[in-house]
Amino acid sequence: MYYTQTPPPECQGRPTEELNRSGNVIKRNEGQLTEAQMAQREEELRKKAEDDKRSQEEKRKNMALLNTYSSEKDIEDARTRAIRDNDAAIKDTEKKIAAAQKRQKELDSEKEFYTKSTPPAKLQQDIRQNEVDLKNQQELLDAKKK
Repeated sequence: MYYTQTPPPECQGRPTEELNRSGNVIKRNEGQLTEAQMAQREEELRKKAEDDKRSQEEKRKNMALLNTYSSEKDIEDARTRAIRDNDAAIKDTEKKIAAAQKRQKELDSEKEFYTKSTPPAKLQQDIRQNEVDLKNQQELLDAKKK
């Protein structure tokens, strides 16, 4: 251990501590780092930056919520409204699916009249369109339930 104003040549590149007049450490110099230590330091700095960014984003979202809603009750009311609207949309979609299935049965029974000949183009087009509508409504229902 050396106590000097300037570090001696044999201490160059090694960790040192700078003390104040009363002997308390005011600055630590880590000296020359190995590649593994430098990589570790870079990784720590990267993680710290990610954590800072994540906390800033969370703080921003919290502030947006606080600016949008004045109380916890307002948040619960908005949540309840959103759930109620989603439930109504699900019921509406289920009604449309039921209507499309009913239409499909009607089209199938109409198609039975043409077992010996090809059905008219209009009927074939209606069947295809109904199948597409039914598929789209089912996908919409799945999305709303999620």
